Amino acid sequence: MLARYTSDSHIFCDKIGGGKSLHDKQIRDIGWWHCVRTEPIDIDMLTAKQRYRVRRGLQRNDIFMASVDDIDMEAEGIYQAYLNSIADYPKVYLPTPSPKDTFICGLKQLINDKSDLWLCRDKKSGNIVGYAHTPYRENVVFLSSLKLDPAYFKNEVNAALVYEICRYYLNEKNFAYIIDGERNIRHQTAYQDFLVSVLGFRKAPCTLNIVYHPAVKPIIAMLYPLRNILKPLARSNKLLFNIYCILLQEQCARECRQN
Repeated sequence: MLARYTSDSHIFCDKIGGGKSLHDKQIRDIGWWHCVRTEPIDIDMLTAKQRYRVRRGLQRNDIFMASVDDIDMEAEGIYQAYLNSIADYPKVYLPTPSPKDTFICGLKQLINDKSDLWLCRDKKSGNIVGYAHTPYRENVVFLSSLKLDPAYFKNEVNAALVYEICRYYLNEKNFAYIIDGERNIRHQTAYQDFLVSVLGFRKAPCTLNIVYHPAVKPIIAMLYPLRNILKPLARSNKLLFNIYCILLQEQCARECRQN
């Protein structure tokens, strides 16, 4: 149906055309972006509220890089954290859970010379409450997949996990940057805003380019004016939700061209 790619990324720039700051809300909330952190992290350089959240998370959680043996020993807890993490997803994009054996086997395959797997353990209960997969290449680390049990969010496990990942890769291993991916228009989440406000990530603008199949392009053009009408209907219908996401993606690409 389509192919998309990004160009003109400003991951390492403080300014874009016209001298506008990358931290300008008007720039960050339109078009397309990569969510990145490019500087080593220092807890003392965070704001008081940020320091509180990170320290609370570190006090209440153990964050550690997993081995294959760790995955085997903690299989039940990891799988339960995974199930709990997706249980509250909206029905329009609720995934079908993987069988336990398939899921655990897949996790173990992620531990290799090109990626790591991190586990989070709640200190009080001893439960494994989540995990994160961090593949890397050359000088870039990706927050590829992060699943945490929502019941433990109050213990700031999110803040502790991402802080430890940043400290390890940016401070100890001297990677150039960590990226949480591109703008997310499919999942109803404020996770990238959390990374920006608590862990010092940035929404670095880039250009979204879309190439449509010749048979699809006129359909997109015809449906595009209806995107705001489809938006409320898409909340309860999977097909309409997918169509709306494609139209929203087209809107983002047009915003990129206007900027």
